[in-house]
Amino acid sequence: MRALNILIILILIVPATAQVGSTGINILNFTPNPRSVALGEASTALFDDVSTVYWNPAGMATLSSPQLAASYRRIIDNTYFINVQAVFPFFRGGVGLDFSYLFFGETPIYEGGEQRQTATPYELSLGFSGSFSIVRWLQVGVSGKWIREQLLDSIQGDGFSFDLGVFFHRPFLKSAFLKHLSMSVVVAHLGLGPHYFEQPTALPTTLRWGFIYSLPFAFNKKKELEDKQNEDKLSKLNFIFDVNFIFQESVRVGGGIEWILPKFAAWSISLRLGYKQVIESAFFYGFTGGAGVSWRSIEINYGLSSQGEFGFDHFIGVGYKLPPFLKNKPKVDNSEI
Repeated sequence: MRALNILIILILIVPATAQVGSTGINILNFTPNPRSVALGEASTALFDDVSTVYWNPAGMATLSSPQLAASYRRIIDNTYFINVQAVFPFFRGGVGLDFSYLFFGETPIYEGGEQRQTATPYELSLGFSGSFSIVRWLQVGVSGKWIREQLLDSIQGDGFSFDLGVFFHRPFLKSAFLKHLSMSVVVAHLGLGPHYFEQPTALPTTLRWGFIYSLPFAFNKKKELEDKQNEDKLSKLNFIFDVNFIFQESVRVGGGIEWILPKFAAWSISLRLGYKQVIESAFFYGFTGGAGVSWRSIEINYGLSSQGEFGFDHFIGVGYKLPPFLKNKPKVDNSEI
């Protein structure tokens, strides 16, 4: 009977999280922030915000100020996702924290046609990351995560995973065209999942490759030169692309365009459009979009993702950037542009 109850829970969980894979521990491949959702879940090479603690811990070495972020995503019915992230840089690297909680709602369990109990299945992870800059253009990072999964109130298990990442921050500065390009490679979710019936749950081990082409955007050369001298008024176009190989499951590709408009006083606006595609799924399933608004050190991001016949996912998050305390560390966004 216990095995039957577990099967019932899995049948309920998997359709609710079909976009993140079904090898096991769905939370590990669950996009944790609305900016990434809006960009087609293609953020492996992002290096300018706190979400790098999830996508590629090596990217934390490029940040110059501490950052905090929290996000909430309601999926379907009573299923929701919560994430909290923090990054604290030091001179040649950084450390980060990442907490995620995926709740599947209350699920009735029946025996003999009568409800005997109510299950509250969930998954959570708590991770710690570290990064180090070897040279100006090469950073490495590692993160470890403790994972807990509960299928029934009396059936739960713990696991552990870790990620290894390498980040190439504008390695082609001598090229007029390629100097705006950064690349990232990550092997994610290595380890063992919770044990059930003396068998470990397989983790969704993933190889991620991505790039970002961050281009200063101005309508004339004079304006572009002025923006380079004043970072607060800098406008950029970011072109982002990712390929994710989820072993024993599928290949996921995604990409997006982000336009960061020039700052006006203490305000800044970003517009985003993206597309994600899982091989063998419907084409119209993966359109995404969103926007971000920041005022001084506070930022609010919104992401929208199409889920086909299930409608749309709405994702909102709030971030806070503390003042830089590394006076000798160059600012990534304005260096070598």
